[in-house]
Amino acid sequence: VGTTVTADTISLKVNNVTAISIYGGGNAAETIGNTTTAVSKSSIENIYGGGNGAESIVSGDTTGEQNLAKVNGNTTTIVEDNTKVTNIYGGGNLGMVIGNTNVKTYNITATSIYGGGNEAIVDKNTKLLVSSTKVNNSIYAGGNGAKAIVKGNTNLDIENNTNVTNHVFGGGNASDTGTKQNNNSTGVVNIDKLGSSSINVSMQIPEGVKGDTYHAVTIDSDGQLEELKTIVNETYNTVDFTMSHMGKVGIYATGADNSSVILKSGKTVRNYKLDDSPNTGDMSLPIRAVISLGLFAAGLFLVVYKKRII
Repeated sequence: VGTTVTADTISLKVNNVTAISIYGGGNAAETIGNTTTAVSKSSIENIYGGGNGAESIVSGDTTGEQNLAKVNGNTTTIVEDNTKVTNIYGGGNLGMVIGNTNVKTYNITATSIYGGGNEAIVDKNTKLLVSSTKVNNSIYAGGNGAKAIVKGNTNLDIENNTNVTNHVFGGGNASDTGTKQNNNSTGVVNIDKLGSSSINVSMQIPEGVKGDTYHAVTIDSDGQLEELKTIVNETYNTVDFTMSHMGKVGIYATGADNSSVILKSGKTVRNYKLDDSPNTGDMSLPIRAVISLGLFAAGLFLVVYKKRII
């Protein structure tokens, strides 16, 4: 274990260690600048980019923003080289992060990965890169508990034969992302080179996309438009589906009229004129030729637009 302190960054390097928890920040004291935490060849239960805060809870502080174990800068968390870990958090346990979080994993096994904190706020944005990683549960671009709000945006990249047993979320577990005041709850999920035969994906239904039936479509390996089998989760206002190959994904709704609202480049587009003579394959979608305009890139690119807000 080694620690390096510069004028604006605390760097913690952990190699070949067995531990319950590792924190990039402090226990019950704030960190003035940025933190960088690097873990390799280790067996850890919980890795936090931020601080602990279990011993510095302020009475009456319902949000946790007064907890002393905050990081006043950005956190970077790198976990690699056959490390086995239960949970990875870009943020803190109970101590908030004032800046951004950045999580990178390479060739590890983890149960769950979070871009945000456990029960702590991230005041700005989260960014995750999950590469050559086996995830036995799920990946969340946001935080875990109800207090682990991400006030900015989320970005999640998954690549190089990563295997995810359960789900991938552009938002948090029980926590919100974005704020009503800023109206900024935009997140992006990019997936390339899946290691498993399929992956379960949940996408928030974009604001303004309403109808009797919700659909998700993608472009298959032959360049043809393919409809995915979807389930609408009314509790979380998501469309859930399984991907067996890479492809850009769009969500649209159909109803009684002959127009719809689709998701194109992260924005909802209304009242497209429908095309009854598509040339995109043997699938019967009423607006498939229109949807194809917004689905033209290689790889899987999910824009999770308007996640749950507080």
